[in-house]
Amino acid sequence: MDGNSIVAKVNNETVTLDEFMLFANKGRAEVIRFFRNNYNCDYGKDFWSTACPDQTPIDLLKKNTLDTLIHIKIQQELASKYEIAGNFNYIGFQLALEQENNRRKIAKENNQVIFGPEQYSTETYYNYIFSNMVIRLKEKLLLLKFNLLEEDLKAKYEELKTNMFSIGYCSKINVLTITPLILYPTEKRKKQQLKAIELLQSKMRNGQLPDDLDRYRKISKQLNLCSKEYVFNDSIYSGEEDDIFLSLIKKESEKLSPGLISEIIETQNNYYLLQLKEREFLGYRDFEPVRNVVENRLLEENYLKLIADLYHSAEIEINKTVFNQISFN
Repeated sequence: MDGNSIVAKVNNETVTLDEFMLFANKGRAEVIRFFRNNYNCDYGKDFWSTACPDQTPIDLLKKNTLDTLIHIKIQQELASKYEIAGNFNYIGFQLALEQENNRRKIAKENNQVIFGPEQYSTETYYNYIFSNMVIRLKEKLLLLKFNLLEEDLKAKYEELKTNMFSIGYCSKINVLTITPLILYPTEKRKKQQLKAIELLQSKMRNGQLPDDLDRYRKISKQLNLCSKEYVFNDSIYSGEEDDIFLSLIKKESEKLSPGLISEIIETQNNYYLLQLKEREFLGYRDFEPVRNVVENRLLEENYLKLIADLYHSAEIEINKTVFNQISFN
């Protein structure tokens, strides 16, 4: 079939066979993975035309591809309406791609600076053109259609602040490091060590805190004990972001409520018991410093809702003669 054959029309926008196959080829791997993972249908000779269990992979791939292109055509039509771009034409797009790659080739031959790849693939250039169009379309819609009021922004801030704008906590943690004096104990001796640590854990959980380490060393002469307090403040940079040990301590302490003793933490050479002494919530970032984040989030929600509404009201006309002949190897 001719690559310029029309597969479908979405309102006034056409989908050619070449454009359809561009997106179908992008979606092949996802469909293959879906049937393999869900129905144990392996990719082989008759994979695309074999029902697994009651749907063929080719039908699903065509459906997914058409759905993707309906969403794309709606956005291209909207961009044309708001004068972001002219009516999208895939033949014109292919010509523009050829011209752009020729320009880049000549620039390279003349030792001129080229930003981006030396040559665009069809997929990369389509994504580049489309993504830039969407950015400009959102900016235009923000100005002309979406009326984001101050109260809407502040309401969205309140909705988002717990998950997105929390400053975090300041936590004080007592870490008891327990080092076996025998580095390579027998299984029997290791069990004895663990039994002694479990006894220590039990005493700590009963309120006998390790302020007097000499008293606790009497539990087992096979263990060396060292207690140290750590403070983690989420509002400032601290070493736990880079230090494996501190990162482990902070992560484990987040499982505790104030006053509680952790489970026994075992590493290559040591054991640890943690007690969360204090945890203070530091509050939330103020609205003004995150205004742009909130506005972008609300803009995105408005944009997606608009596209969803246009999707459900779109007029779809499928050229069944072409659509039914599409096949994959």
